Amino acid sequence: MIEIVTVWAFLVCTIDGHNAFGKFEPGAIQDAPCGVYSMWRSSTTGGKSTPLPGVYWTEEKCLERLHGWERMRAKHNYVISVFGKCISATIEGRNSMLSTIRAVAEEIYIPFTVGGGIRTIENMTTIIKAGAEKISINSAAISDPNLITKGAKKFGSQCIVVSIDAKRKGKSWEVYSHGGTKPTGLDVIEWAKIAVEKGAGELLVTSMDRDGTNIGYDLDLIRKITDIVSVPMIASGGAGTKEHFLEAINNGAEAILAASLFHYKKLEIQDLKEFLDDHDIQVRL
Repeated sequence: MIEIVTVWAFLVCTIDGHNAFGKFEPGAIQDAPCGVYSMWRSSTTGGKSTPLPGVYWTEEKCLERLHGWERMRAKHNYVISVFGKCISATIEGRNSMLSTIRAVAEEIYIPFTVGGGIRTIENMTTIIKAGAEKISINSAAISDPNLITKGAKKFGSQCIVVSIDAKRKGKSWEVYSHGGTKPTGLDVIEWAKIAVEKGAGELLVTSMDRDGTNIGYDLDLIRKITDIVSVPMIASGGAGTKEHFLEAINNGAEAILAASLFHYKKLEIQDLKEFLDDHDIQVRL
């Protein structure tokens, strides 16, 4: 059964609602309110993460939109991408982000994953207890691959998603960390194998070269990864048409992710699901 996944980035914003991305100094999060949220995503095209225009909503408005998508059975696996510093602040005792996670868990019956700034088993426990079904880790897993194993042992592999930001390098791809800003020297295919061996139950792979371009998913990347791992892969980066989703599925993706297409209603989820069903793809209608 193919899953349709979307990403919301819950960002800490300044009092007047402007995006504070890239302006934080260590500790600055302590003085920033966590009451304004944004339908937002970053573009990593060209190897640099930059914020794209977002729509700033209250938590109530966000939940209202989620209820609408829930009525359409929009996604089985709902992904919330949380701004890392806000998670860090949450773990330090500032509970704004935790209250949002709890509100989503109480209001919405779509399973969701939380990622961003999760660095320890204690962090994972806090987020799971708040209501998330799965945890997504990226930079922390690169720094300490054993964190994948520890999380899998405590919560089960099905709860651990390893997110990989991939940028083309010659005939292969290089892994980037810290929101797609830092090259690691790791080969994406090798890192995907290691992540699964360490206990990852799912891979979320974003093509930095395609992200924000709307020209289609990197099908070569999808094939190379799905050929060598046994766990589901969520394909991310490049969706622009319904046909792009179909191509990704036919090349091995078991879940397909898009953000702005849904957020800005360039594509309706129900229309996409009916299109896939018409092409003999098993999807919840």
